[in-house]
Amino acid sequence: MAQQQKPRQQRAGGRTGQAQAPGGRQANTNGTRVGAAATTGAPAAPTTGATRTNTRSTAAATRSAQLQKARQRRTTLLLGGGTTALLAVILLGALLLAHPWSSSSSLVDSNASALNDLSNPKLPLIATGSTAPDFSLKTTDGKSYTLSSLRGKVVMLEFFAVWCPHCQAMAPIIDGVNKQFPNAQTLSILASPYDRYHDLTGSTGTVQQSDIDYFENTFHVNNPILIDPEFTTVLKYGANSYPTIYILNKQGVVTYSSVSEVSAATLAAALKKAGA
Repeated sequence: MAQQQKPRQQRAGGRTGQAQAPGGRQANTNGTRVGAAATTGAPAAPTTGATRTNTRSTAAATRSAQLQKARQRRTTLLLGGGTTALLAVILLGALLLAHPWSSSSSLVDSNASALNDLSNPKLPLIATGSTAPDFSLKTTDGKSYTLSSLRGKVVMLEFFAVWCPHCQAMAPIIDGVNKQFPNAQTLSILASPYDRYHDLTGSTGTVQQSDIDYFENTFHVNNPILIDPEFTTVLKYGANSYPTIYILNKQGVVTYSSVSEVSAATLAAALKKAGA
């Protein structure tokens, strides 16, 4: 018996569902050729070496443009940071020029001859009934106060040290009395050259702006603090114990003096007696 020969399967580019069209052209049973235009049935154009070269050139150009933009961004950031730093330096310089004293410099003359006299325990206080010696002193921000210009006001003078625990205790008491007698004028005068650590560590560092700021902010001092750089006014008032307090009447005459801590009631009575 003759064996029936099976027909050979037509190869359609390795794909099924396709038949060989007349003339050897491959046709798609779905009506459209894969990768070609449906209306023409033309085969897809092969990828040539020129096309691949153009693609690589386009990608390289894109990467180059991205790198250029990144460099521009870094340059902008660097320039912006440099401008900010320059402005900060200019601002700091302006603040230092506007301030009479640098926060890192001494407010007093550490070589003043008066310093030797301040250690003399026999310096006399000004007697009650005497006219208080005149002076002109400044605050750390440059505002000047002259005692004789305060005639017509009751004046309280406090000679203090930033390191002195008695002065620190008196600060809120004096502030309370100032609020009780708003028409009187209180002036605190720095009477010791040493910084705020002197009492705790024996430091002989001289007073700086930071010490004054510490004293004002910590102990709530609201009246002016005057700096006597060479301690000449301090010596005139015999203020080598802290605090030393004087109260002057409206004519500038001493009506009260004390050394060390006193009560708010004592100060209030003295101010009333002076005419406040």
